[in-house]
Formats: sequence, C-alpha cells, structure tokens
Amino acid sequence: MAAARASIGQRMATGVVWVVGSRLLVRLLGVISTLILARLLQPSDYGLIALATAFAAAVELLGAFNFDVWLVRHRSPSAAHYDTVWTLSLLRGVVIAVILFVAAEGVAVVFSEPRLTDVLRVLALGTLAASITNVGITDFQRDLRFDREFAYLGLAKFGSFLVAVLIAVWLRTYWALLAGIVAGQLLRVYLSFRLSPYRPRWSLLHWREVFGFSKWLLAGNVFGFAYLQSGTFILGRLSGADAVGFYMVAREISDLASSEIIAPIRRVLLPGYANLHNDTTLLQRSFIDGFGLIGLFGLPCAAGIVASAEPLVATLLGPQWGPTVDLIRVLGVYALTSIAMANQGPILLAMGHSRLLTLLMALGVLLLVPSFIAAVLIDGLAGAVIATSAVNVVLFAVSLGVTARVVGVAPVEVFRVTWRAIFAAGVMGVSVWTLADYLGAGHAAPVLNLLVCVISGAIVYLAVLAGLWIAGGRTAGPEQAAYAYFVQRLPRGAGGLSATKEARK
Repeated sequence: MAAARASIGQRMATGVVWVVGSRLLVRLLGVISTLILARLLQPSDYGLIALATAFAAAVELLGAFNFDVWLVRHRSPSAAHYDTVWTLSLLRGVVIAVILFVAAEGVAVVFSEPRLTDVLRVLALGTLAASITNVGITDFQRDLRFDREFAYLGLAKFGSFLVAVLIAVWLRTYWALLAGIVAGQLLRVYLSFRLSPYRPRWSLLHWREVFGFSKWLLAGNVFGFAYLQSGTFILGRLSGADAVGFYMVAREISDLASSEIIAPIRRVLLPGYANLHNDTTLLQRSFIDGFGLIGLFGLPCAAGIVASAEPLVATLLGPQWGPTVDLIRVLGVYALTSIAMANQGPILLAMGHSRLLTLLMALGVLLLVPSFIAAVLIDGLAGAVIATSAVNVVLFAVSLGVTARVVGVAPVEVFRVTWRAIFAAGVMGVSVWTLADYLGAGHAAPVLNLLVCVISGAIVYLAVLAGLWIAGGRTAGPEQAAYAYFVQRLPRGAGGLSATKEARK
C-alpha cells in the first residue's frame, strides 16, 4: 500500500511537469499568436469574438454535466460506461449546435451587432463537429498519462495558431480568430481518435448513473460561467464591444498564472485526490501540499505580471492596448485570489462534495452581478475591475474556511506552507515594479525592459525563497519537494554529487 501511494505521488509530480509543460507550449503559441493578431486586428474584433464565444459558452451550459469527471472518479468503469458518456456528449453537442444556429440572428439584434449572426452559426458547426471527440482520451487523466495529453493539446493548438495567423495576414478581420477556434476543434477530434485506441459506440445503458453524479456539476458550471462571464455581457450591454475587448484582454493577461500554470496542476490534483479518497490522513496532507505547490509556482508569476504590466502590454499588444495596463494592475488582486482558490475545487470533487462547490459558486454570482453593474455605472471600466477583484477576495475567504473545515485541516496550516512564497513574491513584485518604472523613465525599449524585469524577478524570487528556506532549517514543504524532484533529474554526475552531499548532512 505504501509503495502504491508513493507511486501515485510520483506520477502526480510527473503529471504536473507534463501538464504545465503542455500549457506553457500552448501559451507560447498563444502569445506569439496574440503578438501577431493584436497588431493586425482591432480591439472591436476581439470584442466581437468575445461576445460570440461567451454566448456560445452560455448555451453550452445547458449540457455542462462534465461527464468526463464522472469517469475520472469511477473506480472501474466498463466499456458500456465509456460508451454512455460518449453518447450523452454527442447528444448534448447536437442540441447545443441547433440552439446556437437558430438563436444567432436574435442575439445579433439584442447586442446591435449584425456580424454576430454568421459568427455564431460558424461556432455552431464547430460545436457539432467537436461533439464526436473520442471519450477514450479520458484515460490520459485517469491513468495520469499527461504526456499523451501534452501531444493532444499541443498539436491542436499549433494547428489552430497556424490557421488563425495565416488568415489574419490574408484578410485582417475577425474571421481569423474564428477560423482558429474551429480549426482547433476539428484537430482535437482527429487527434482524439489518433492517440487513443478506444472506439466508442452508441449506448445509453448507464445514463441514470451518470446523471446522478453530474447534476450538481451542471449547476456548478452554470454558476461558474455566470461568475466568470457575466461581466462580459454587462459591459457589452452598457459600454459596447470596445470595453469588452479591453476588459477581456486585461483579465486574460492578469490571470495567466492561474490559467496557464495553476489550471494544469488542478487537472493532476483531481485524479490524484480521487486515488487517495479512502485515506483521510494522507488526503489531508496532500491537500496542504497542494496549496504549497500552487503557491510556489503561481504567486510569483501573478505578482510578476502585475509588476511588469507596462512593458508586457507594450511588447505583446502594442500602443492601442495601453489602457489595459492599469486594468491589469487592479486585476492582480483577482489573479492572486484565484490562484489561492485553485486547490479547493479538486478536493471537494474528489470527496464527493460537488453540491457544496456549487453553492460556493452561487454565492460568488450573487455577490458579483449587482456589484459589477453598480461599479460599471459609476466608474466604467475602472469600476468593473475593482468589483471583479473585491468580490473574488470575499469569495476566497469564505471558500477557504468552508473547504478547510470539510477536509479537516486548520487554515493556519495553509499559511504555514505558503508564507515563504508569499513573502518572496511580494519582495519580487516591489522590486520588478520599481525596476520597470526606472527603465521606462529612461525610455528603454519595451522588449528589453520586459526581458530585464523577467530575469531580475526570477533571480530575486528564487534568492529570497531559498534564503528563507535555508534560514528555517530546510523544513519539509513545497521548497524541499521541488528541490528533491529536480535534483533527481539532473545528469547522473551532478545528481549523484548533490545526493551525496545531502546524504552526508
């Protein structure tokens, strides 16, 4: 049993590396794509696609049961279980595609944007095609084989990037963004059958069993979508597509650490926690360690983005996106608290508390919607980002207290494994912000300014973190785990030398 648990821990650690690597690859392609597209397209193009994809996502919530999560948690699913999930996913896709196609013209009228009609109908066709994705790829997550997922997501993103850039260079319209989205959907379908040997068949044998678990996930996804996307609809209605474009891009950049570093870790945590659900003590220990791991990597990334917002925007987006700098800085609070909440969803799902997770998201919506509307009416975009960040702070405090109580750990335990990362990230953030202002005042090239900030920030963070850890006697925690993991993967000579030194101590 001990060997099995150690194996799960090692596979989770390896899975984190693969999944984070996959997301970094996807984000690298995304950054390059944004660098090109932002200079070829206008903010209104991004705003149009943001409105269309937000509405499409809202419709998809009608069937957002997360059937794959049910498969991941199932101890020993049969072929009939896989086939049932695939069949239900196919039926869901057909229904969503039909709704999108039929509603497209009405949505265009509501938002006074005629272009939405054709955009939504193309998205409907892409959704229909995506519904046949092979359910066999769920095994990548069940078996912690995230190297396979790396290939699956990386190749699809590369194809999407290539299509979007080529069409943007050719047409210079929002159709480039739309073509990239649909190309990515089609490639994921192809790769799902190419990379998985499983071949699904039509079956509804276990539909009652699947729906019994997934009904609360549907409700949670509805509230989760409302929490993340309600601002898009409110701004679109009150301020227009330009405001939506600035808000969405600013939130995407500020939240890069959560979406590209922490979200992949969450994918590993869910199956890992599910494998440990019968051992309460080990599950509690893993929950605390999960917080430490998330803080170790997520906090410095979020702080660095806020601190270097000006050269980051100037380098990646261009001068027309200048207003997003101040928005990103305020949304840094939203990003940091989102990172801090990242560990709570996986543990609640693994323990079977999907209802509680849904209630927490419902609370977030009840707090956000009226606050957001009032803030936008009072102070426009500035009010929007203040409301977004303030509500996230409240939701974080509530959800941490509730989750810690359910798991059976004290919130102070979370602080104990994260305080060094919090302090080091704070020191790094202040240093980088000061450096960015100094270089900007000297009219340094934005790309050089950004490069210096990134390198300096990494050095400061690692130095402060290592200093605190060593001064504290190299206590057990995320720093020790990260050090041990990477030392083991050094070349044999270097790794052996380090291991020998550690043994002598």
